Amino acid sequence: MCALQSARPQREYSCGQQDLYTVIETGWGSYTQHLPRFENHSSLYTAATGTTQLAALAAARALPDEDSREEVHKTLRVQLKSLADACLIKWSDMETYIRDGFPEDEYENKRIAAGYNYYRSAARDDWDDVKGLMQNGLLFLNANAAILSAGGMVATFMPSFILAKDAFELKHQAFLQAEEETKVMTDQKIIANNALNKNLMKMFDDGKKLFRDDAAVREQFTFDRVLALVNGGSGGTGVASTVIEVGAYIYDEVSGAAISGAMLTVLNAPNGVIMSTTSNTEGNALLTITGFQANESVILNGEISADGYEKGTGQLELTAGNFYSIDVPMTTVVV
Repeated sequence: MCALQSARPQREYSCGQQDLYTVIETGWGSYTQHLPRFENHSSLYTAATGTTQLAALAAARALPDEDSREEVHKTLRVQLKSLADACLIKWSDMETYIRDGFPEDEYENKRIAAGYNYYRSAARDDWDDVKGLMQNGLLFLNANAAILSAGGMVATFMPSFILAKDAFELKHQAFLQAEEETKVMTDQKIIANNALNKNLMKMFDDGKKLFRDDAAVREQFTFDRVLALVNGGSGGTGVASTVIEVGAYIYDEVSGAAISGAMLTVLNAPNGVIMSTTSNTEGNALLTITGFQANESVILNGEISADGYEKGTGQLELTAGNFYSIDVPMTTVVV
């Protein structure tokens, strides 16, 4: 017995595809600028590493996007709808011959035998029921040709019925094939994008460690900050004048490993609100604080906690309209 197929791939990135591509391009550009530091960190990092990733990015971009993938499928659907309508017309014409060829008390049973029970769903674009309608109709035509002819069916009707039926079935097969091909192309695109994202995040993780003491450079290897730059343009902080954003990189003081699930809390946000967020798997926590006057300067009381680590507290003097990046080394609890 063969094994079941694995599930279709799912996106492993939370932003839009074009944003992802721009972040990847920007990220590997930063990698090239700081290549010596990466080369000193690991032999896996070379000039070719960045070149290879950018080539893979170009290849992923070249794969058809959603609109391109859907174009053939959507066109075939329009054509299929037209052919289905032609089939319904042909079947309705046959229904007239049934009415006029058989006794009145047999009419209902005869048209059901000819496929009538498929008609309503076929008229609602149920393609399988269009096929069922026409297949039953043709069987009925072949079995009752003489009686239907007596009911007014012309000699050219059956060939035209068969032509409409075959044209629909041929187009339906092409439609189904296009649907499957669209799925394959979609999966190829997602797999390529996921691989690019995975490799970028590995490099970003090392970049944050290498530039732990240089916040400005470290932000070049922080996905959320590069994404914000991509979405907000190259000028300014991308932060509204009444908002403060605090980005914290939280890590183990001894090992340097990022701490996931650490809680960053501001105890005195506007109107006495307590606001908090948790760090992701990369040790990054982003807290957006609203409700300030434009460009207002404030002193915020902060607290950072994580399971197994000593709680940290402190104050920051901040001005609305800016993003602030802080490093938070945490010390394990001594038992």
